[in-house]
Amino acid sequence: MVPIFFVYFSLVSILAGVLTVALRSPVHCGLALLTLLLHVAGLFVLLNAEFLFAVQIIVYAGAILVLYLFVLMLLNLKSDERYLHSKYAVMLFAAIAICGEFV
Repeated sequence: MVPIFFVYFSLVSILAGVLTVALRSPVHCGLALLTLLLHVAGLFVLLNAEFLFAVQIIVYAGAILVLYLFVLMLLNLKSDERYLHSKYAVMLFAAIAICGEFV
């Protein structure tokens, strides 16, 4: 049962990390970061590192991310329309990242 949870937490962590840098809205990026931090905390539980789990939840997901989202909402940032994300640029970045994993 533990390998199933490990795969789940790992895949969702990777997906949330990609969404954190890929989304245009700063608030949505912050929520994706929250998802990433909570799933990393789940990985700590599976590794029997309860102290790191508690620190991850209390310090990072609890305090720092709430402060980050508060500042984002206080500044009232809009999504940046200057950058046009083409499919080719995303595919090029993905190809470079995958090749970098094997080097």
